Amino acid sequence: MRSFLSVWSPEECIGSITATERGRFVTFATNVWTVGSVLGRIRAGCPGEGGNRHFRGSLEYVFDERAGRGWKSLTSEVQFASHWFEVWRDDALRPDGSRGVYDRVVAPPAVTVLAMDGRRQVAVTRQWIYTHQGPQWRLPAGRVDETDPAPEVAARRELAEETGIVAADWVGLGTINCADSLTNHRDHAFFATGFTDSGEQRLEPGEADLEVYWMPVETVVEMVLAGKLPHAGSSFAVLVARVRGLI
Repeated sequence: MRSFLSVWSPEECIGSITATERGRFVTFATNVWTVGSVLGRIRAGCPGEGGNRHFRGSLEYVFDERAGRGWKSLTSEVQFASHWFEVWRDDALRPDGSRGVYDRVVAPPAVTVLAMDGRRQVAVTRQWIYTHQGPQWRLPAGRVDETDPAPEVAARRELAEETGIVAADWVGLGTINCADSLTNHRDHAFFATGFTDSGEQRLEPGEADLEVYWMPVETVVEMVLAGKLPHAGSSFAVLVARVRGLI
């Protein structure tokens, strides 16, 4: 499947996906087309819309130019700390130069794994999510430990612990920020294939209710489009893999 960023209109984007996805994918395709158009102008060195700004062939230049002065931290103090996260309070200067307080949560990164077998079946978990007080569908996911040399190491561990699966082939899908105004928490997404082993789950006490279901990849895409896979890392992984033609 073509990358949406390689085409130049929402119609072409929509035409490159299946008919069942077409109606629900209109907004997403339109947004990606907008990004593709901007990237095209950047590569071509063409002027941007709305004013005299010009893209000079660099995404860094575009983003830096539009960001302004930003915030400046003056002092920082830890208000609360646990095994899982810390709450910091900063005395800061706002972008307009005024002074204020910014409370933020500092949390370790996480990983999410889109694991697909040779029959194009995807591992999807179902478990109770305490913060949302209800059960939720999501892909296998977990925390990156301080001892993990790289996010992929954590991803391999979490997939094995939650599903019993060991995968040989791994592709990084990118990283998504989960709640920018509140926390620095980030989720690293991966695509895993080439299963070499199917062993036993090794669940933690808080995951004792976790169940694994194998679903057709098209069903998983439909779940994302219908809002049935609300976990940020999970939806991000599925959409990126779809756009890149991996699923």
